[in-house]
Amino acid sequence: MVTDSDHTSSAAALQKIRQFSTKSGGKSSSSCSSSSSTIGRRSWSHIGRSSSRSRWVARVDKLIREGHQNAESLAAASDEGFAAAGPTAAAAVSFAAAAAAELEGGRTIPKDCVHPELKQITPAWNSRRCGVLAYKVGMMSLWDSWGERHAVTVCQIDRCIVLQQKTLSSHGYEACVLGLGYRSPLRTSRPNLCRFISLGVEPKAVTAEFKVSSDCLLPPGVELSAMHFVPGQWCFVSGWSTAKGFQGPVKRWGFKGQNASHGTESKAHRSHGSIGQSKTVNVVWKFKKMAGHVGPDPRVVNCQVLRIQNDRNLIFLKGCVPGGVGSVLKISDARGKTHHQRNRHVPLPYPTFVPVEGKVYPLVLNRVDKKQDPFAYPEIPIYDKDEA
Repeated sequence: MVTDSDHTSSAAALQKIRQFSTKSGGKSSSSCSSSSSTIGRRSWSHIGRSSSRSRWVARVDKLIREGHQNAESLAAASDEGFAAAGPTAAAAVSFAAAAAAELEGGRTIPKDCVHPELKQITPAWNSRRCGVLAYKVGMMSLWDSWGERHAVTVCQIDRCIVLQQKTLSSHGYEACVLGLGYRSPLRTSRPNLCRFISLGVEPKAVTAEFKVSSDCLLPPGVELSAMHFVPGQWCFVSGWSTAKGFQGPVKRWGFKGQNASHGTESKAHRSHGSIGQSKTVNVVWKFKKMAGHVGPDPRVVNCQVLRIQNDRNLIFLKGCVPGGVGSVLKISDARGKTHHQRNRHVPLPYPTFVPVEGKVYPLVLNRVDKKQDPFAYPEIPIYDKDEA
């Protein structure tokens, strides 16, 4: 039976909710949830299954980013929000603790966010970890403690989840199928939609697989984050280069070009010149380097991880990577000579990063800077001491 006190408490709770939403920027819950599917979204909205829970997590995260409230008021507001979510109120304490720890410069990962079948292992000499899928956000500059400037590429891992295992008995090889991002169910085919529903995950925009060893097979449902990599390690980044259209031989193949003035006719300065012999052969050989279409082509580059920002799943790679802004990249551990020479002393987590309950992890992890000043060049005397 509903009493007047119940109506009074409901009205008071509704008034607090409106005040809290006004302080958080005046945006509705639909705008918060819709922004989670774009690049640069918050980091916790994928954890909750309930729409109310996701709404309050997004609002709490917005307050953290803008710095409008201190830790006590933020924890109180999050408790009220999660209590209004109904059956998800049990997880309010863990999320409020994580929000308070993030304000102090760290982040704790709740136990319910870790897959129960995921365990840390000791790798063998031939262990091969799974890679991740990421979006290319753009490029920027970073300065280390010595003041040296580094051009980096920012990549974001947006809800990268393991969808399937491929084993020797069923497929003939061992691999993990990953899904990245989000796609509307209206734009997803019926077989793929049924597949995602059976797995209990949202439809993914991109799916790809990575070959792994038997000890590094990840169970379906595991979400990979930026903590999968370690700052300072080298990794292989594969993607499709940007399309350039029809280009000449100078841009396409790096030809030197002809003379600028003497002996060169008009409009022939960047031409390739002769493409074959005279009467002896009288053919143009296959694979002759000539003008033509440039890109998109598959490319693989070797990059070093300079920084990891785990609150937004951002990876900062040194140098440039193939593709334009918004393109999909496959990032995996370096193999071969690079792995044995450069990643030998890097402690990589196998099979992936497994958080410890109650441990506070820093939000930003940087590569260890060089011990020697890169600008300290040896002095070269302009005359000998004997001459002085």
